[in-house]
Amino acid sequence: TSAENLFELISRYRDMFREGREMGKTLKALIDEIDYRDYIIKLYKTPETAFRKIENLNGLVDSITRYESGEDSPSLHGFLETMALTDLIKEKEEKGGRGVTLISFHSSKGLEFPVVFIAGTEEDILPHRKSADKGIEEERRLFYVGITRAMDELYITYTEQRLKYGKKTRSVPSRFLEEIPEEVVSRIDRFEELDPEEEKAYVKKLYANLMAKLEDG
Repeated sequence: TSAENLFELISRYRDMFREGREMGKTLKALIDEIDYRDYIIKLYKTPETAFRKIENLNGLVDSITRYESGEDSPSLHGFLETMALTDLIKEKEEKGGRGVTLISFHSSKGLEFPVVFIAGTEEDILPHRKSADKGIEEERRLFYVGITRAMDELYITYTEQRLKYGKKTRSVPSRFLEEIPEEVVSRIDRFEELDPEEEKAYVKKLYANLMAKLEDG
C-alpha cells in the first residue's frame, strides 16, 4: 500500500542519514527518488518561481556536502545545528544588533567574526587531561579552527590559577600556545595585582575598545 511504501522510504533514508556518510549524495538520491523537482515545477505557476525553489534545493545539497567534507564525524543533527547557528548570526547582522555569540570550536566551523575570544587555554582543559595521543591531535585541529575564526582580532586567555578539588592550583598554559609564531603575538600581562579603581578603569577601557571594534566591523 501507499502507507507501507512511505514507511519503507522514510525508514530506509533515516538509516542512511544515521550512518552520516555521503549525506549530500543521500539527500540527492531522496530528491530524485520522490521526483521532488518535478513536484516543484507543477506546484508553482511561474517557471521563475519554480527555478528559484529548485536552486534553493540544490543549495541545500551543496551545503550538506560542504559540511560533511569538513567534519571527521558528520551527522544530520550536526548539520542542522550548524545551519541554525549560521541563520541566527545572519539575522543578528541584518538587524544591526550588538551582542556576544558563545559557541564551541565544533559549532564555529565555517563562521567568522571581527573579534574572537578563546578562554581557558590551559593544560588539562585544552587539550583535555583525558585525551589520548589521537585525541590531542583532534583538539589541536579544533584549536586551529577556533583561532582562524577571527577576522581582525583574536584574544587568547588562560588563568594564573584555578580552584581544583577545593584547592588553588597553578595553571599551566596550553602546549598549543607555544605553536603560535611569536611574530604574530602581542602578550598582555594581567597577572599583576590592581587596586579596585584601577581594575574598574581597565575593564571600562577594555569594554570601550571592544565596542569600537564591533562598530567598525
